[in-house]
Amino acid sequence: MLFLIAILIFGYPKPGEMNSACRVGVVSAFGGPVTWLKVPGDPRDNYIAWMDWAPNSKEVVLQHLNRLQNMNELMAGDPAMGEFRTLFTDRDETWVEVADGFRWLHSGRDFLWEGERDGWKHIYRVRPPSSIADLNQKAGTYA
Repeated sequence: MLFLIAILIFGYPKPGEMNSACRVGVVSAFGGPVTWLKVPGDPRDNYIAWMDWAPNSKEVVLQHLNRLQNMNELMAGDPAMGEFRTLFTDRDETWVEVADGFRWLHSGRDFLWEGERDGWKHIYRVRPPSSIADLNQKAGTYA
């Protein structure tokens, strides 16, 4: 059995250097042209930290961070139209984490989001476009 391993090295920009640009494209499983989605903002000043298909399998969902990494937008994009809409925005004056604990609920109508809006990790139930509920209901120390 023959294995081919390729190592790709990507330099991480130092402060003041230009970021690498990236874009999101979708192609049919049966082949065909790539549809490039229009992710908002300058691709060199934003990061696409996470990407997956929505539960309906008709939209691409991604977490879009600004260069300062103090704003994380959860966005859904329609591959047919190439446009994105914001489902939820997490902000902090200093820093936000990529939501690794992100989970869909109710066939994609709601989702769970881990965040530290008050300095402690909480789990929030979000129903786009505007409803958010903190699921940690009692006061105390959170981990």
